Amino acid sequence: MEKKKGWSWLGFLFAPYYYAGFGQWKKAIILMVLSFLVPLGPNIYGGLKAKEQLPLGQGAYHWGKCLGMLGIAVVMTTVFLVAKGQLSNSVLLDDVSGVWRNTNDETLVIDINPFTAEGTLKVQANGQNVILPVVAEGKEEQEDILKLTLSRPDATGTMTWYIARKWDDSGDNFTLLVEYQDRSMDEFGFVSPLK
Repeated sequence: MEKKKGWSWLGFLFAPYYYAGFGQWKKAIILMVLSFLVPLGPNIYGGLKAKEQLPLGQGAYHWGKCLGMLGIAVVMTTVFLVAKGQLSNSVLLDDVSGVWRNTNDETLVIDINPFTAEGTLKVQANGQNVILPVVAEGKEEQEDILKLTLSRPDATGTMTWYIARKWDDSGDNFTLLVEYQDRSMDEFGFVSPLK
């Protein structure tokens, strides 16, 4: 039997679902996963290969399998969006990591791993250096604010600071606004990245 060739619009528009409807689950799931990494790649593949790889016109299309793939897509999209929120925090952590200084010549050295959200915060003020272990998390209401939980230097518990980016008028650069445990605030300008 000769294989069909040519472009398939249904394969292009609905690649993972089209393959699932013909019972090719493995390929359907692979196409779904790839659609998150290379958005149009699976669609183009489906358009080019569906007529060649699927039994078009030789058997019934199973809508239940197609709907099952749609359910998998909803779950994967939810997981992707949750992960994207975590990634957003990772980008923010990467942005704020570095050396920062305020107008009183006090320095913050923020060194937080963007993937584990753990690290250290070194405070240099009045000739003293204090290094504090820190855990960061995004503040739910606003994605541009980090909540930092710092271990107290005297090991008597923790304290909470909030860090937010304050963008300039051009939107290209930012300073850090730090709200301390006692609700006082300070603004720090960027000095250098971590070495």
